Amino acid sequence: MAFLEVARASGITAWKSSNSYAEAERAIARYLAALSLSDKAALAKLRDPVWSRRKLNGGDKLHFAGNAVPIASVREPLDWANGVWLTSLQIFRDGLAVARLDDWDHDKAAIMLLFFVDGKWRVASEISVTAEHGDNRAGMQLETAEQDVLAVLARFYDAVEQRSVAALRDLSDENWHVKRHSPMQHVIAEDMAGFIDRIDIAPPRLHRDNCKVADVQILFNRLACVRIDTPRLAQTTIFLLCRRGTDWVIAEKASSGGMAEQVRHRMAM
Repeated sequence: MAFLEVARASGITAWKSSNSYAEAERAIARYLAALSLSDKAALAKLRDPVWSRRKLNGGDKLHFAGNAVPIASVREPLDWANGVWLTSLQIFRDGLAVARLDDWDHDKAAIMLLFFVDGKWRVASEISVTAEHGDNRAGMQLETAEQDVLAVLARFYDAVEQRSVAALRDLSDENWHVKRHSPMQHVIAEDMAGFIDRIDIAPPRLHRDNCKVADVQILFNRLACVRIDTPRLAQTTIFLLCRRGTDWVIAEKASSGGMAEQVRHRMAM
């Protein structure tokens, strides 16, 4: 007997507020269509005000090019807008979605972050990566173990607990951001200066003993997406990192925690 039939026969109900996956997938489809048509009006409606785009292009240093492109100066469409596959879509706490897009014909990929705001999914971040050849060939042949990426996050948590500004800056991209729901349920983005000011006033309770590494994805050995679950808080945090030479730095941090008080995520008899 199928699981749902067993659940219904036993009186088990699973919480779900809406058809979130279908809604998020439709938002991504509309977004890619608007990109391909260079429809700025449609893109403006689909992007959150904190939206930013970053690209990992060529070059030996493997650094970000065109960081945090503002909406007013962006050129459409994105170079991966055509022929792209939605490889995976994950939704956390009904408020944060992480989508991976792949263009295997052109060795390109992207991670997209979406937040659920005012009843709609909005794109908040895009980070794309290209498997450049030529000068980058030696760098592309480096093998990156998951532990190399996780070690950077461990140092990040140490730096936050110790409120070490120098360490935080060393571990982060110059355009690093934290994105999360505010108490008013819109999305806010903190740069490094704002983040440092906040933790200096009230150091966050990280609950490291309750943090679980749930997923690590490494794209073209240059971009990494790490999911950290904190069951005690019913919270999920997403870290996006990029590789610079042999080192990794944190590009962005996003959290689903802002919606926690509104959501029941348990199966009940």
